[in-house]
Amino acid sequence: MDIDISACVFKALEFFVISNFGLDHRPSHSMMVSWKKADAGWVKLNMDGSFLGNLGASGFGGLIYDQNGTWICGYARKVGIATSVVAKLWGLKAGLSIVVSMGFPKCCRGARCVLRIKPRLMSIVDDCRSIVHTFKEGNRCADAMARRGITMDSDFVLLSSVPKDMRNLVAFDAFGDALPRSIPRPP
Repeated sequence: MDIDISACVFKALEFFVISNFGLDHRPSHSMMVSWKKADAGWVKLNMDGSFLGNLGASGFGGLIYDQNGTWICGYARKVGIATSVVAKLWGLKAGLSIVVSMGFPKCCRGARCVLRIKPRLMSIVDDCRSIVHTFKEGNRCADAMARRGITMDSDFVLLSSVPKDMRNLVAFDAFGDALPRSIPRPP
């Protein structure tokens, strides 16, 4: 099974570069944002990267949910000194590798890109075409896992059960609880 994860990571990097990293100073309005479940028959990979100041300590984390919003596994890793973009890209690569190693043929990735993995070919590259942004308010669990990655002593951790300190966040996501987000008005 040949998988070129680097091509998908490159596409995600391209998205980060062209998205201006939130440097838009237009007037804003508020909208409600919540986490969304995967479609029937799919799993969802949510990931995020986190850092303490530009070129400070960084880490990534993520989780995989089934179509009902049930936790399948979570992961986190300390990256070291890096930008948030580098941490996010490492998180994407790790998450995709986990999804493939667990044998999930259909994966919808939250946070920065939507992936559809063809069951017959398991080709991530061919189907990594749609880039979808998820605000932090809709990606709270992945954000918490990424912050966990920064402070870890171990290199990498794969969690089969929800950490005690994240149980409420996972429940809020599963119930569709929404939080307000201030976003720029369209031109």
